[in-house]
Amino acid sequence: MILTNQIKGILFQLNLMIREKRSGLWFLISKQRCSQIEFT
Repeated sequence: MILTNQIKGILFQLNLMIREKRSGLWFLISKQRCSQIEFT
């Protein structure tokens, strides 16, 4: 039971990391665009 719970937790964290990376990339791209517009 404990091992399965740990595996589930790890998979859950991996899924969150993948989602954060996807949204993070879009956030960085949009942030760079906004900063470029502000600087120019």
